[in-house]
Amino acid sequence: DTDLELVGKVYHDSNNDSDDDGTDDTESDNVANNDGLLRVEVTGGGDGSGKATVEIANSKAGPAQYDVTADDGPVSQVIEQVHAGDDETHLRFVYTPIETIGDGELQFTVSPGWSAPQADSSRMPGFTTVTSTGSIGAVTFSGGSLTVPIYSLDKGGTVTINYGTSDGGAVVPTTSGMSAFDIKVKGSEAGSPVSLASGNMEQVTVRPQASGRGTAEIDTDGDVYAGDTGRTFTITYTSIGQIMGGKLKVVVPDGDDWADATDASITVSGGSPSYGGGVAHLADHDDLNSVNDLVISNINIAAGASITVTYMSDAQATAGDVTFAVSFDGGHGPDTGFASVADLSVSVMEARAGSGMVMISQMGEIVAASEGNDITITYTVAGQIKGTVPGLTTEDRLFKVKVPTGWSAPSAAATADANMGTYTVTHSRMADDGTYAARTGEVEEQP
Repeated sequence: DTDLELVGKVYHDSNNDSDDDGTDDTESDNVANNDGLLRVEVTGGGDGSGKATVEIANSKAGPAQYDVTADDGPVSQVIEQVHAGDDETHLRFVYTPIETIGDGELQFTVSPGWSAPQADSSRMPGFTTVTSTGSIGAVTFSGGSLTVPIYSLDKGGTVTINYGTSDGGAVVPTTSGMSAFDIKVKGSEAGSPVSLASGNMEQVTVRPQASGRGTAEIDTDGDVYAGDTGRTFTITYTSIGQIMGGKLKVVVPDGDDWADATDASITVSGGSPSYGGGVAHLADHDDLNSVNDLVISNINIAAGASITVTYMSDAQATAGDVTFAVSFDGGHGPDTGFASVADLSVSVMEARAGSGMVMISQMGEIVAASEGNDITITYTVAGQIKGTVPGLTTEDRLFKVKVPTGWSAPSAAATADANMGTYTVTHSRMADDGTYAARTGEVEEQP
Protein backbone atom coordinates (compact mmCIF):
# COMPACT_ATOMS: atom_id res chain seq x y z
CA ASP A 1 0.00 0.00 0.00
CA THR A 2 3.03 2.28 -0.24
CA ASP A 3 3.66 4.53 -3.22
CA LEU A 4 7.18 4.15 -4.73
CA GLU A 5 9.02 6.96 -6.47
CA LEU A 6 11.96 6.42 -8.92
CA VAL A 7 14.73 8.82 -7.96
CA GLY A 8 17.91 7.10 -9.35
CA LYS A 9 19.82 3.81 -9.82
CA VAL A 10 21.98 1.51 -7.76
CA TYR A 11 24.95 -0.23 -9.55
CA HIS A 12 26.53 -3.70 -9.29
CA ASP A 13 29.77 -4.24 -7.50
CA SER A 14 32.89 -5.73 -9.22
CA ASN A 15 31.96 -9.26 -8.38
CA ASN A 16 28.95 -8.99 -10.60
CA ASP A 17 30.31 -6.82 -13.38
CA SER A 18 28.04 -7.15 -16.33
CA ASP A 19 30.60 -6.73 -19.15
CA ASP A 20 33.19 -9.25 -17.84
CA ASP A 21 36.08 -6.82 -18.31
CA GLY A 22 37.41 -7.41 -14.79
CA THR A 23 36.68 -3.87 -13.61
CA ASP A 24 33.92 -2.36 -11.57
CA ASP A 25 30.91 -1.32 -13.53
CA THR A 26 30.50 2.35 -14.25
CA GLU A 27 27.39 4.36 -14.91
CA SER A 28 28.11 4.11 -18.64
CA ASP A 29 28.45 0.33 -18.39
CA ASN A 30 25.06 0.05 -16.67
CA VAL A 31 23.44 2.40 -19.08
CA ALA A 32 24.92 0.50 -21.98
CA ASN A 33 23.83 -2.82 -20.57
CA ASN A 34 20.47 -1.49 -19.41
CA ASP A 35 21.52 -2.62 -15.96
CA GLY A 36 20.86 -1.33 -12.44
CA LEU A 37 18.33 -1.41 -9.57
CA LEU A 38 15.58 1.06 -8.64
CA ARG A 39 16.32 3.11 -5.57
CA VAL A 40 13.09 3.89 -3.65
CA GLU A 41 12.29 6.41 -0.93
CA VAL A 42 9.48 5.43 1.47
CA THR A 43 7.36 8.42 2.58
CA GLY A 44 4.27 8.71 4.86
CA GLY A 45 0.72 7.65 4.05
CA GLY A 46 -1.73 9.50 1.89
CA ASP A 47 -3.45 12.67 3.10
CA GLY A 48 -7.03 12.10 4.27
CA SER A 49 -6.62 8.32 4.40
CA GLY A 50 -7.96 6.08 7.17
CA LYS A 51 -11.25 5.86 9.01
CA ALA A 52 -12.71 7.01 12.34
CA THR A 53 -15.37 5.60 14.65
CA VAL A 54 -17.26 7.34 17.44
CA GLU A 55 -18.63 5.86 20.63
CA ILE A 56 -20.83 7.59 23.19
CA ALA A 57 -19.18 6.64 26.45
CA ASN A 58 -21.94 8.13 28.60
CA SER A 59 -25.24 9.59 27.46
CA LYS A 60 -28.96 8.97 27.80
CA ALA A 61 -29.11 7.71 24.21
CA GLY A 62 -27.54 4.69 22.57
CA PRO A 63 -26.40 3.89 19.04
CA ALA A 64 -28.79 3.35 16.14
CA GLN A 65 -28.21 1.45 12.90
CA TYR A 66 -28.79 3.25 9.61
CA ASP A 67 -28.31 2.37 5.93
CA VAL A 68 -26.18 4.92 4.10
CA THR A 69 -24.77 5.13 0.58
CA ALA A 70 -21.02 4.92 0.13
CA ASP A 71 -18.92 5.12 -3.03
CA ASP A 72 -19.12 1.36 -3.52
CA GLY A 73 -22.85 1.07 -2.79
CA PRO A 74 -25.20 0.88 0.22
CA VAL A 75 -23.59 -0.03 3.53
CA SER A 76 -24.79 -0.22 7.11
CA GLN A 77 -23.34 2.51 9.28
CA VAL A 78 -23.68 3.11 13.01
CA ILE A 79 -24.66 6.65 13.85
CA GLU A 80 -24.38 7.49 17.54
CA GLN A 81 -27.07 9.71 19.04
CA VAL A 82 -27.47 12.06 21.95
CA HIS A 83 -30.23 14.49 22.97
CA ALA A 84 -30.50 18.25 22.53
CA GLY A 85 -29.29 20.19 25.55
CA ASP A 86 -27.56 17.22 27.20
CA ASP A 87 -24.48 17.93 29.26
CA GLU A 88 -21.69 15.77 30.68
CA THR A 89 -21.60 13.82 27.42
CA HIS A 90 -18.43 11.83 26.71
CA LEU A 91 -17.59 10.91 23.10
CA ARG A 92 -14.70 8.64 22.14
CA PHE A 93 -13.30 9.03 18.60
CA VAL A 94 -10.85 6.38 17.36
CA TYR A 95 -8.86 7.04 14.18
CA THR A 96 -7.20 4.11 12.37
CA PRO A 97 -4.86 4.68 9.38
CA ILE A 98 -4.87 2.37 6.40
CA GLU A 99 -1.28 3.41 5.62
CA THR A 100 1.71 4.09 7.81
CA ILE A 101 1.93 7.77 8.78
CA GLY A 102 5.26 9.48 9.34
CA ASP A 103 5.82 13.12 10.31
CA GLY A 104 2.12 13.89 9.73
CA GLU A 105 -0.68 15.21 11.87
CA LEU A 106 -4.35 14.80 12.76
CA GLN A 107 -6.77 17.71 13.15
CA PHE A 108 -10.04 17.20 15.05
CA THR A 109 -12.86 19.78 14.85
CA VAL A 110 -16.14 19.59 16.78
CA SER A 111 -19.48 20.23 15.14
CA PRO A 112 -20.95 23.74 15.66
CA GLY A 113 -22.81 24.13 18.96
CA TRP A 114 -20.69 21.62 20.89
CA SER A 115 -18.26 22.58 23.67
CA ALA A 116 -14.81 23.58 22.44
CA PRO A 117 -12.21 20.91 23.29
CA GLN A 118 -9.75 21.95 25.99
CA ALA A 119 -7.18 20.43 28.32
CA ASP A 120 -6.95 23.17 30.97
CA SER A 121 -9.52 21.86 33.47
CA SER A 122 -11.11 18.43 33.87
CA ARG A 123 -14.08 20.09 35.57
CA MET A 124 -14.92 22.35 32.65
CA PRO A 125 -16.97 21.40 29.56
CA GLY A 126 -15.05 19.92 26.64
CA PHE A 127 -12.12 18.46 28.59
CA THR A 128 -10.23 16.26 26.11
CA THR A 129 -7.39 13.76 26.23
CA VAL A 130 -5.52 12.15 23.29
CA THR A 131 -3.65 8.82 23.30
CA SER A 132 -2.07 6.72 20.55
CA THR A 133 -0.47 3.37 19.87
CA GLY A 134 2.15 5.27 17.84
CA SER A 135 4.38 8.22 18.60
CA ILE A 136 2.63 11.60 18.85
CA GLY A 137 3.60 15.08 19.96
CA ALA A 138 2.02 17.65 22.26
CA VAL A 139 -1.62 18.40 21.44
CA THR A 140 -2.52 22.02 20.72
CA PHE A 141 -5.99 23.56 21.00
CA SER A 142 -7.53 26.43 19.07
CA GLY A 143 -11.22 27.34 19.18
CA GLY A 144 -13.25 24.28 18.33
CA SER A 145 -10.27 22.28 17.07
CA LEU A 146 -7.22 20.39 18.28
CA THR A 147 -4.09 19.27 16.39
CA VAL A 148 -2.06 16.11 17.10
CA PRO A 149 1.43 15.82 15.58
CA ILE A 150 2.00 12.20 14.45
CA TYR A 151 5.67 11.27 14.35
CA SER A 152 4.94 7.67 13.43
CA LEU A 153 1.82 5.55 13.34
CA ASP A 154 1.72 2.12 11.78
CA LYS A 155 -1.07 0.91 9.56
CA GLY A 156 -3.77 -0.44 11.87
CA GLY A 157 -2.59 1.65 14.82
CA THR A 158 -4.91 4.13 16.54
CA VAL A 159 -5.25 7.69 17.77
CA THR A 160 -7.96 7.92 20.44
CA ILE A 161 -9.63 11.24 21.28
CA ASN A 162 -11.65 11.20 24.51
CA TYR A 163 -13.80 14.31 24.14
CA GLY A 164 -15.78 15.45 27.18
CA THR A 165 -14.11 12.98 29.52
CA SER A 166 -13.80 13.19 33.33
CA ASP A 167 -16.06 15.75 35.06
CA GLY A 168 -15.80 18.14 32.12
CA GLY A 169 -18.39 16.49 29.90
CA ALA A 170 -19.27 18.04 26.57
CA VAL A 171 -22.46 20.10 26.17
CA VAL A 172 -24.68 19.05 23.26
CA PRO A 173 -26.31 21.68 20.97
CA THR A 174 -29.85 22.69 21.89
CA THR A 175 -31.29 21.89 18.45
CA SER A 176 -31.75 18.45 16.96
CA GLY A 177 -30.15 17.17 13.74
CA MET A 178 -26.91 15.65 12.49
CA SER A 179 -23.68 16.83 14.10
CA ALA A 180 -20.78 16.66 11.62
CA PHE A 181 -17.48 16.22 13.46
CA ASP A 182 -14.44 16.50 11.21
CA ILE A 183 -11.07 14.73 11.23
CA LYS A 184 -8.34 15.85 8.83
CA VAL A 185 -5.20 13.78 8.31
CA LYS A 186 -1.82 14.79 6.89
CA GLY A 187 0.05 11.61 5.99
CA SER A 188 3.59 13.01 5.70
CA GLU A 189 5.66 16.11 6.30
CA ALA A 190 5.17 17.18 2.69
CA GLY A 191 1.39 16.58 2.79
CA SER A 192 -1.58 18.75 3.66
CA PRO A 193 -4.48 18.03 6.06
CA VAL A 194 -7.43 16.49 4.20
CA SER A 195 -10.80 15.48 5.70
CA LEU A 196 -11.69 11.81 5.88
CA ALA A 197 -14.22 10.67 3.32
CA SER A 198 -17.82 10.85 4.57
CA GLY A 199 -18.16 7.07 4.52
CA ASN A 200 -15.06 6.74 6.71
CA MET A 201 -16.22 9.13 9.45
CA GLU A 202 -19.08 8.14 11.76
CA GLN A 203 -21.30 11.00 12.84
CA VAL A 204 -23.49 11.83 15.83
CA THR A 205 -27.23 12.39 15.64
CA VAL A 206 -28.73 14.89 18.10
CA ARG A 207 -32.25 13.80 18.97
CA PRO A 208 -34.89 16.10 20.55
CA GLN A 209 -34.65 16.71 24.29
CA ALA A 210 -34.55 13.56 26.39
CA SER A 211 -37.15 12.40 28.91
CA GLY A 212 -36.71 13.79 32.40
CA ARG A 213 -34.74 16.84 31.24
CA GLY A 214 -35.57 20.51 31.66
CA THR A 215 -36.20 22.52 34.82
CA ALA A 216 -39.31 23.21 36.88
CA GLU A 217 -40.22 25.63 39.63
CA ILE A 218 -43.36 26.66 41.52
CA ASP A 219 -44.60 30.00 42.81
CA THR A 220 -47.56 30.73 45.08
CA ASP A 221 -49.50 33.91 45.64
CA GLY A 222 -48.07 34.30 49.14
CA ASP A 223 -47.77 31.93 52.10
CA VAL A 224 -50.20 29.03 52.08
CA TYR A 225 -52.21 28.23 55.21
CA ALA A 226 -54.29 25.20 56.07
CA GLY A 227 -57.88 25.66 54.94
CA ASP A 228 -57.14 28.58 52.58
CA THR A 229 -59.53 29.00 49.68
CA GLY A 230 -58.94 30.17 46.12
CA ARG A 231 -55.15 29.94 46.15
CA THR A 232 -53.06 30.12 42.95
CA PHE A 233 -50.10 27.84 42.25
CA THR A 234 -47.94 28.59 39.18
CA ILE A 235 -45.76 25.76 37.86
CA THR A 236 -43.22 26.79 35.20
CA TYR A 237 -41.39 24.20 33.10
CA THR A 238 -38.45 25.35 30.93
CA SER A 239 -36.87 23.23 28.19
CA ILE A 240 -33.09 22.90 27.85
CA GLY A 241 -33.26 21.56 24.29
CA GLN A 242 -35.58 21.46 21.32
CA ILE A 243 -38.75 19.44 21.98
CA MET A 244 -40.64 17.71 19.18
CA GLY A 245 -43.77 15.82 20.12
CA GLY A 246 -42.97 15.68 23.84
CA LYS A 247 -45.32 15.36 26.80
CA LEU A 248 -45.33 17.15 30.15
CA LYS A 249 -47.09 15.78 33.22
CA VAL A 250 -47.96 17.70 36.39
CA VAL A 251 -49.36 15.75 39.34
CA VAL A 252 -51.06 17.89 41.99
CA PRO A 253 -51.42 16.87 45.65
CA ASP A 254 -53.97 14.19 46.46
CA GLY A 255 -56.98 14.81 48.66
CA ASP A 256 -60.56 16.01 48.51
CA ASP A 257 -59.57 19.59 49.29
CA TRP A 258 -57.48 19.95 46.13
CA ALA A 259 -59.09 20.84 42.79
CA ASP A 260 -58.88 18.55 39.77
CA ALA A 261 -55.67 19.05 37.83
CA THR A 262 -57.58 19.28 34.56
CA ASP A 263 -59.04 22.61 35.70
CA ALA A 264 -55.63 24.26 35.37
CA SER A 265 -54.90 26.72 32.57
CA ILE A 266 -51.86 26.37 30.28
CA THR A 267 -49.80 29.06 28.58
CA VAL A 268 -46.46 29.23 26.73
CA SER A 269 -43.98 32.02 27.34
CA GLY A 270 -40.39 32.73 26.36
CA GLY A 271 -38.56 31.06 23.50
CA SER A 272 -40.58 29.94 20.52
CA PRO A 273 -43.88 28.05 20.93
CA SER A 274 -43.60 26.54 17.48
CA TYR A 275 -41.33 24.37 15.39
CA GLY A 276 -40.94 24.45 11.64
CA GLY A 277 -43.71 27.03 11.36
CA GLY A 278 -46.27 24.76 13.02
CA VAL A 279 -48.17 25.98 16.06
CA ALA A 280 -47.64 23.88 19.18
CA HIS A 281 -50.64 21.89 20.44
CA LEU A 282 -50.54 22.11 24.20
CA ALA A 283 -53.93 21.09 25.54
CA ASP A 284 -54.43 17.45 24.57
CA HIS A 285 -55.44 15.77 27.83
CA ASP A 286 -55.98 12.23 26.49
CA ASP A 287 -53.27 10.69 28.66
CA LEU A 288 -54.82 11.56 32.03
CA ASN A 289 -54.46 8.78 34.58
CA SER A 290 -56.48 10.43 37.35
CA VAL A 291 -57.95 13.79 38.33
CA ASN A 292 -54.59 14.55 39.96
CA ASP A 293 -52.70 14.23 36.66
CA LEU A 294 -52.43 16.94 34.04
CA VAL A 295 -50.78 15.72 30.84
CA ILE A 296 -49.89 18.18 28.07
CA SER A 297 -49.25 16.34 24.81
CA ASN A 298 -47.69 17.10 21.41
CA ILE A 299 -45.34 19.78 22.69
CA ASN A 300 -43.18 21.41 20.00
CA ILE A 301 -41.04 24.18 21.40
CA ALA A 302 -37.50 25.50 21.11
CA ALA A 303 -34.82 25.35 23.78
CA GLY A 304 -35.41 27.89 26.54
CA ALA A 305 -39.16 28.08 26.00
CA SER A 306 -41.44 27.80 29.02
CA ILE A 307 -44.77 26.11 29.64
CA THR A 308 -46.69 27.65 32.52
CA VAL A 309 -49.44 25.75 34.34
CA THR A 310 -51.66 27.97 36.48
CA TYR A 311 -53.55 25.88 39.03
CA MET A 312 -56.17 27.34 41.38
CA SER A 313 -57.41 25.37 44.36
CA ASP A 314 -58.33 25.45 48.02
CA ALA A 315 -55.54 24.29 50.31
CA GLN A 316 -55.84 21.17 52.38
CA ALA A 317 -57.05 21.47 55.98
CA THR A 318 -53.94 19.93 57.50
CA ALA A 319 -50.57 21.60 57.94
CA GLY A 320 -47.44 20.14 56.38
CA ASP A 321 -45.52 19.92 53.11
CA VAL A 322 -47.22 18.90 49.84
CA THR A 323 -45.62 17.94 46.52
CA PHE A 324 -46.32 18.93 42.93
CA ALA A 325 -44.56 16.34 40.75
CA VAL A 326 -43.34 17.36 37.26
CA SER A 327 -42.15 14.79 34.70
CA PHE A 328 -41.35 14.88 30.98
CA ASP A 329 -41.51 12.33 28.15
CA GLY A 330 -39.29 13.25 25.20
CA GLY A 331 -40.82 10.58 22.98
CA HIS A 332 -37.49 9.78 21.26
CA GLY A 333 -34.80 7.18 21.81
CA PRO A 334 -34.60 4.21 24.15
CA ASP A 335 -35.66 6.26 27.17
CA THR A 336 -39.19 6.96 25.90
CA GLY A 337 -41.60 7.38 28.80
CA PHE A 338 -42.17 9.87 31.59
CA ALA A 339 -39.16 10.57 33.79
CA SER A 340 -39.09 12.89 36.77
CA VAL A 341 -37.95 16.48 36.29
CA ALA A 342 -38.58 17.74 39.83
CA ASP A 343 -40.71 17.25 42.92
CA LEU A 344 -41.77 20.77 43.88
CA SER A 345 -42.55 21.22 47.58
CA VAL A 346 -44.99 23.73 49.05
CA SER A 347 -45.30 24.27 52.82
CA VAL A 348 -48.85 24.50 54.14
CA MET A 349 -48.75 26.31 57.48
CA GLU A 350 -51.24 26.20 60.34
CA ALA A 351 -54.53 27.96 59.77
CA ARG A 352 -54.10 31.68 59.37
CA ALA A 353 -55.29 34.28 61.90
CA GLY A 354 -58.88 35.35 61.33
CA SER A 355 -59.77 32.19 59.42
CA GLY A 356 -62.60 29.84 60.28
CA MET A 357 -66.34 30.24 60.79
CA VAL A 358 -68.41 31.46 63.76
CA MET A 359 -72.06 30.71 64.48
CA ILE A 360 -74.14 32.13 67.33
CA SER A 361 -77.33 30.64 68.72
CA GLN A 362 -79.62 31.47 71.64
CA MET A 363 -82.24 29.82 73.77
CA GLY A 364 -85.47 31.66 73.11
CA GLU A 365 -86.05 35.28 72.34
CA ILE A 366 -83.79 37.88 73.90
CA VAL A 367 -85.42 41.12 74.96
CA ALA A 368 -83.93 44.34 76.29
CA ALA A 369 -82.88 44.31 79.96
CA SER A 370 -83.71 40.65 80.25
CA GLU A 371 -81.78 38.22 82.41
CA GLY A 372 -80.92 34.55 82.22
CA ASN A 373 -80.20 34.49 78.53
CA ASP A 374 -78.17 31.54 77.22
CA ILE A 375 -76.05 32.20 74.16
CA THR A 376 -73.89 29.59 72.38
CA ILE A 377 -71.00 30.71 70.21
CA THR A 378 -69.48 28.01 67.98
CA TYR A 379 -66.20 28.54 66.18
CA THR A 380 -65.08 26.06 63.53
CA VAL A 381 -61.44 26.21 62.40
CA ALA A 382 -60.67 26.43 58.68
CA GLY A 383 -57.52 24.36 58.99
CA GLN A 384 -55.33 22.57 61.40
CA ILE A 385 -53.98 24.31 64.48
CA LYS A 386 -51.48 21.97 66.08
CA GLY A 387 -48.78 21.87 68.71
CA THR A 388 -46.13 24.38 69.57
CA VAL A 389 -44.32 25.87 66.60
CA PRO A 390 -40.92 27.56 67.10
CA GLY A 391 -41.35 31.30 67.21
CA LEU A 392 -45.03 31.21 68.18
CA THR A 393 -46.44 31.68 71.67
CA THR A 394 -49.82 30.86 73.15
CA GLU A 395 -50.87 34.44 72.38
CA ASP A 396 -50.50 33.61 68.70
CA ARG A 397 -53.28 31.02 69.02
CA LEU A 398 -56.23 32.72 70.61
CA PHE A 399 -59.94 32.39 70.09
CA LYS A 400 -61.30 35.55 71.61
CA VAL A 401 -64.93 36.42 72.34
CA LYS A 402 -65.70 40.00 73.21
CA VAL A 403 -69.23 40.64 74.47
CA PRO A 404 -71.04 43.83 73.48
CA THR A 405 -70.98 46.88 75.74
CA GLY A 406 -73.77 46.76 78.32
CA TRP A 407 -73.81 42.99 78.53
CA SER A 408 -72.63 41.11 81.58
CA ALA A 409 -68.90 40.63 81.59
CA PRO A 410 -67.80 37.02 81.28
CA SER A 411 -66.95 35.61 84.68
CA ALA A 412 -66.10 32.13 85.83
CA ALA A 413 -66.65 33.18 89.46
CA ALA A 414 -69.89 35.11 89.26
CA THR A 415 -71.60 35.46 92.67
CA ALA A 416 -74.72 37.39 91.74
CA ASP A 417 -77.98 35.73 92.50
CA ALA A 418 -78.74 35.46 88.81
CA ASN A 419 -75.24 34.04 88.19
CA MET A 420 -74.83 36.54 85.38
CA GLY A 421 -71.71 36.28 83.18
CA THR A 422 -70.98 32.65 83.88
CA TYR A 423 -69.78 30.58 80.97
CA THR A 424 -68.38 27.23 79.99
CA VAL A 425 -65.93 26.50 77.20
CA THR A 426 -65.47 23.15 75.52
CA HIS A 427 -63.73 22.15 72.34
CA SER A 428 -63.26 18.96 70.37
CA ARG A 429 -59.88 17.64 69.38
CA MET A 430 -59.04 14.88 66.97
CA ALA A 431 -57.44 11.87 68.61
CA ASP A 432 -54.82 9.62 67.04
CA ASP A 433 -57.57 7.24 65.90
CA GLY A 434 -59.31 10.00 63.95
CA THR A 435 -62.21 10.48 66.39
CA TYR A 436 -63.12 13.74 68.06
CA ALA A 437 -63.47 14.08 71.82
CA ALA A 438 -64.79 16.99 73.87
CA ARG A 439 -62.12 18.81 75.81
CA THR A 440 -62.20 21.63 78.33
CA GLY A 441 -60.28 24.63 77.11
CA GLU A 442 -57.93 26.94 79.01
CA VAL A 443 -59.66 30.28 79.44
CA GLU A 444 -58.30 33.68 80.33
CA GLU A 445 -60.61 36.57 81.24
CA GLN A 446 -59.66 40.03 80.04
CA PRO A 447 -61.31 43.40 80.68
